[in-house]
Amino acid sequence: MDPAAETERIVEDGENIADRVRRLTRDALAAGMGAAETGAQGVGELAQRVFNAAAEAANRKPEEGAAHSAMNDVVDGFTAGLNEAAEATKQTLASAAERGQKFAKDDLKRAADDLEAVRQSLTQAVSGVADSIKGMVEQESSALKQRVQTAAEAVKPKVEQAAKAAREHPGEVAGDAAASALHAGAAAAGVLGQAVSGALSGLGDVISERTKPSEKPAENQGESSTDQP
Repeated sequence: MDPAAETERIVEDGENIADRVRRLTRDALAAGMGAAETGAQGVGELAQRVFNAAAEAANRKPEEGAAHSAMNDVVDGFTAGLNEAAEATKQTLASAAERGQKFAKDDLKRAADDLEAVRQSLTQAVSGVADSIKGMVEQESSALKQRVQTAAEAVKPKVEQAAKAAREHPGEVAGDAAASALHAGAAAAGVLGQAVSGALSGLGDVISERTKPSEKPAENQGESSTDQP
């Protein structure tokens, strides 16, 4: 699913914009987290693509104040999704550390870089489109810019905590992790994003299913995250 195209559909539809953008953002971040083909630059562009698409849809809203209201909802939803992704990353790493499990070093570094890149791109992304939305007067445009600055600052501590946890987590070289996948503490490349997705969806502990040693007791298989879906 293309986050930009989906955002445009959400804003066009106009129903539950903030909540739908929240879910879209957190899932897109988890899916792209640590992916070598994505990288911090690509993930950092997520905010720009989402807000560009939202602005396109908002420009087509004829009702007075509708564009401003929709963009406010997109800002709120995007930052809430980023906040949830950061919290899920932090909890996933803490849970893995308790079990003595590890992720690939490259995945950990990319995850930290990705989260920080998205947060840092927020203000610029919104400022770049705020003045181009025809349905917003100057006062509304200024208010939108202030809203995203406040939101970016509010989510900063959670993102920094998650990035710090990723950088400090004891990782393995991807090749070593893959080669030792049957040993306790091993995790193949690419598992981090799947683990965070599992925490976000509440579908169970992806870490234990993908990286547990074959002799791991069955009692640990039923754990699940308490994060909201």
